[in-house]
Amino acid sequence: MESIPKISLHFIDQRPKEAARVLEKLTPEITAALLEQVPISVGVKCFEKLLPEYAARCLKKLPLNLAATYLKEFSSASCLPLIRLISEEKKEAFFAQLPEGQAQKLANQLTYPKNLVGSLMNSSPIEIPYDLTIGEARKLLRRMARKIEPIGFAIDEESSLCGLVYLANFAISKDSLPIQKLIIEDFPKISDRLTLKKAKNLPDWNRFEVLPVVDKNGKLIGSLSQNQLHHALFQIEDKKGDKNLFIKVFNLIKNFPLKLVRKFK
Repeated sequence: MESIPKISLHFIDQRPKEAARVLEKLTPEITAALLEQVPISVGVKCFEKLLPEYAARCLKKLPLNLAATYLKEFSSASCLPLIRLISEEKKEAFFAQLPEGQAQKLANQLTYPKNLVGSLMNSSPIEIPYDLTIGEARKLLRRMARKIEPIGFAIDEESSLCGLVYLANFAISKDSLPIQKLIIEDFPKISDRLTLKKAKNLPDWNRFEVLPVVDKNGKLIGSLSQNQLHHALFQIEDKKGDKNLFIKVFNLIKNFPLKLVRKFK
């Protein structure tokens, strides 16, 4: 605790959003080491403001009991995106450390029937704080070190979805331009409880190739691409076709001897 200057603790405590943006420029190992030293009541304020993908990487670096302590303090809306981004093994370990009621609630929310959007969505969409400049957003994308998708999602300090951003526009825009200037505010949202068949027929695919997926509270929890959806539905129909063909062949074989007997009678 003594190794962290009081001014730094004050900054994290009073300006958690700004502190989160600073920490995201560091490695997850460094941020996790800092979160081990600050009081939970201070650390959780900043932890909840981190981008989910980065926060999940920090969570993995923390001792199991401390990570669980932080998760206990998180709101459900802040906790779920992190849990979705960790491995099943880690997930079970965290759940074992949480109060039974909280763990069960999280487990229920993470379980989707295979015919719902929630089971297919990409649970790690590209999220960009809406108050960044293009230059800052470019640096953030480089630090993510991941495949860039066509569309990013602008979020506010409460992790609520503000709009969509075509990431290709970053390449032709000035560093000083606020990304708010590029945000598309008129956009559709897909419920995580929508069936895949209904999602396929949405007219919004004529405008966007990737759509945001939200939970019942309107929080961004994933994204769904049209190609991803078509591929999944094709596989489902293909499996149905194989099953129907098997049934037809089975019935033909089963009934053939009976028909043959009746013919010679």
